[in-house]
Amino acid sequence: MPELPYRQFSSYLNSLKQGKVGVAPVYLLQGDELLCKTALNDLLDVLVPVEDRITHYEAFEGLPENLPKAIESLQTFSFFPGIKIVGFLDTTLFTEKLDASKLYGKWQEACSRRESRNAASYLRKLLVVRSIEMDAPETAIFDALSDLGMRDADRQRLSETLVDVRRMAQQEPPVEGIQLLEAEIRRGLPEGHHLILTAEAVDRRKSFYKFLVEQGTVVDCSVPKELSTKASRQAMETLLAGEMQRILDGSGKRLSGAARAALLEKTGYDLRMVTSELAKLVQYAATRTEITAEDVAAVVAKTKKDPIYELTNAVMERKTGQALPMMASLLESGLFPP
Repeated sequence: MPELPYRQFSSYLNSLKQGKVGVAPVYLLQGDELLCKTALNDLLDVLVPVEDRITHYEAFEGLPENLPKAIESLQTFSFFPGIKIVGFLDTTLFTEKLDASKLYGKWQEACSRRESRNAASYLRKLLVVRSIEMDAPETAIFDALSDLGMRDADRQRLSETLVDVRRMAQQEPPVEGIQLLEAEIRRGLPEGHHLILTAEAVDRRKSFYKFLVEQGTVVDCSVPKELSTKASRQAMETLLAGEMQRILDGSGKRLSGAARAALLEKTGYDLRMVTSELAKLVQYAATRTEITAEDVAAVVAKTKKDPIYELTNAVMERKTGQALPMMASLLESGLFPP
């Protein structure tokens, strides 16, 4: 399915609860760390009750060295009936860069230096990058790599290295990298097994990302990084309003208009700061149902930067590209210089 904006994720989860859509084999939650964690918890609430997570959900820190363990867990049947979820969280796999031509060059160099182990390691990664099975016929592997510069003179090198590659595959964990994960998922996950990936940064050009958009569910949890345009400010305002309402709904409280304005005046459009301070206000209000501007004044310290101060700094530092959008934003908001 197409990439799903974060603001539409709650509607998707409702459809999932009602059985209108099926559980995707793989989920990718990418973008802002706070929103990714929120989306992850919301998804888990739908898929696995809290009391069942100790037996039906296993999470791994998304480091490359943990990938073989995560894949092993994903492919291993559970002793407990029902769904099994594996999380590979805060991963950097989507920003790893394994270039086939560079791997081929490193393989050639290792062969020239008679470094057989290094040569096998590079060729092994190259086969994964190119989605070539290690037990494929040698002639097929040769043909598949010919566009990288493989020549008849390299046949002996290839033959010798493949012996080491196949021996290595039997003795050591699989090669790490996003290509390995893609290959495993393409083979098909056991029935009832699902993978959740979270990442702050992704490379949308990667084939695995495109595969997930087509075959899995990708949720865009990114937030505007610059608020110099009207569209970006409106997008951020919508996002903030939604997250604030989520906290208020969960606590059974409401925020007065004056309190909302006072809170944003002190925090600015900082998502993490707004949600953190609002959570404090919920606690401070105790049994009262409404959070007031007086509560904000008592609890929240001002963290928002003065826009005039920021504009002055940009002008003094001759950062025209920053100063002009700031000036336009101030004028548009009705704040005129004296």
